[in-house]
Amino acid sequence: MQSTWQGRKGTKRFTTKRYVRANTLIELLLVMALTVTLMIVMTTLYAFVAYRTSDSVSQYNSYRQMDQFFKALEETFNGAKDCSAGTFASNRIYIKCEMPDKGTDRDGDGILDSYLPTSVNKMNQEVYDTGKYVWYYNSDSTGRPGNYGIYWFRAVRSNSSTITDSNIDRKWSYLSPNQPRIYLPANVLFDDSVPRQFRVNVRIFSVYTPREEDQSTLTKQRNGSDLELDRHFFVGNSR
Repeated sequence: MQSTWQGRKGTKRFTTKRYVRANTLIELLLVMALTVTLMIVMTTLYAFVAYRTSDSVSQYNSYRQMDQFFKALEETFNGAKDCSAGTFASNRIYIKCEMPDKGTDRDGDGILDSYLPTSVNKMNQEVYDTGKYVWYYNSDSTGRPGNYGIYWFRAVRSNSSTITDSNIDRKWSYLSPNQPRIYLPANVLFDDSVPRQFRVNVRIFSVYTPREEDQSTLTKQRNGSDLELDRHFFVGNSR
């Protein structure tokens, strides 16, 4: 603002000039560029955090699935008389365990959790007669033995004959009438080369992971480091 004074015949007069500064085009472009840069940085940061969080959830859920699978195997191996690995005619793998006939089913799942000897021989050794046979195998959602799939099932049969889908232990194998419980899109290897021992290796490469609430619905594809667990079990270790 600028003020001037003019005098004429003893009078005074002031005039005022105002200057209003406007934004230039360069300044507007600079603000726009900074705004766009900030948005790009924030979007990239959000995507990175979202990916890392999702990947961590993916690994957590995958490890939960493997842990459930291993716990069931361990319980079966520990109480078994004998276990063996094999393949169906379709080259799908399975584990079959011969279980004792006497014991206690503490959790009501139809499988004995602790075992008692049937008798004692003349050498004062405990004798366990054969009861049921417990199988673990992978299949599709139907659970039909020999089918290719990424779900794992448990079956129980009263003799050593090959199982059918009518032998499925549905309480253990399913979360709901048609939704399998154990989802393992992985390479699963069984090694029974050492007597009375079993090595089980589970390795997941790129995995669709289950949601935590139902552990079955496919939600995302994970492309990252492999997830691998390797466990050794001893047959009849609890007896």
